Amino acid sequence: MANNSNWDTYTEPPKKSMGVWAKLSVGCGAVVLLLLGSCVGLAYWAKHSGREFVAAKIAGWLEAPWAKIVEVAEAIKTDEGALKLYKENRRLAAQYPSEEVFLKQVRIWRPAFSEIQAAPPSLESLGSGNFVFSKQWENNTTFLKISYKLPDMTYVTFNWEDDELVGIEVR
Repeated sequence: MANNSNWDTYTEPPKKSMGVWAKLSVGCGAVVLLLLGSCVGLAYWAKHSGREFVAAKIAGWLEAPWAKIVEVAEAIKTDEGALKLYKENRRLAAQYPSEEVFLKQVRIWRPAFSEIQAAPPSLESLGSGNFVFSKQWENNTTFLKISYKLPDMTYVTFNWEDDELVGIEVR
């Protein structure tokens, strides 16, 4: 028996494998399944626990600005507190030229300010127009404006610039 092969000329027979298009199809199918699973999971989360998550995030986000409102409301409860507030926030003088003018206005506001709650408004209040929150940055200055509708239907608007109270409007 004559055999023409030797160890130097041996080659493996070609293996049959998937073509390029088959590999591409499998890869795209896997991506589609992952995306579909993500969308279904996100929809389930939004329906079952998303609202509480968003409400908690918004409450946390509003906590510091709302604390400022409560601080102003507490200061306005007494003449001494209102005068201290006026002296600490000198830019209120643009709206109220003297302490006497400010105190006269504060005495009118007192009943309305006593209804401001200690906790920030709920998520439902944010969507109903009872609460407006705006924070903007311009030329290294932070502008914060909060408007809130009190239970007695009075609208209160507070304006801050770089953590200094610059305006209070009650209507």
